[in-house]
Amino acid sequence: MTTTPDDANAATRPPLCLIGLRGSGKSALGARLAEATGGTFIDLDEATCRRLGVDSVTAAFERHGEESFRRAELETLRDLGARLEPGTVLALGGGTPCSESGRELVEHLKRGGVVIAWLDAPDSALASRLARGADRPRLRGASIEEEIATLRAERQRTYRRLADLRVDTDAFTMDGAVRSVLSWCRDRIDEGR
Repeated sequence: MTTTPDDANAATRPPLCLIGLRGSGKSALGARLAEATGGTFIDLDEATCRRLGVDSVTAAFERHGEESFRRAELETLRDLGARLEPGTVLALGGGTPCSESGRELVEHLKRGGVVIAWLDAPDSALASRLARGADRPRLRGASIEEEIATLRAERQRTYRRLADLRVDTDAFTMDGAVRSVLSWCRDRIDEGR
């Protein structure tokens, strides 16, 4: 079953910003959310790679180094955040909101009315998704399971603090997760009336 735009179109929806660990479904769910609202989907990693003239995060790390990628990522987020339209869905990299500068940018988006949705899933689900092979550099050189546990310990508090809502992407089908997020947004809009 495909989710289609309902009675509230993109113009009546707040922009969404998706945060969460790698493998939580930010890109997949973000694209489906944008499709359901008739809005635009933006993947921050892809936008940053375009800015750097490369086709993947791995290539960006190899050619420019992680530090340069992170600077370009924040510049890209700053540029995109200044012009997010209603109904836009922006998926951040897992570590984007975890630096002081990244956190400040996400907090600024939130103050401007952007809904921050934390996508989460159990470590075993994340490991299974990542084992299928995304073109991403390993951050720690550890096993996937060790990396997930370490990153969760480092990032979970920040995600929790920033998020307006948390969605367990392992507990829903893709359509169910889309409906859950859109229902939360619709309820928020109704409360504001």
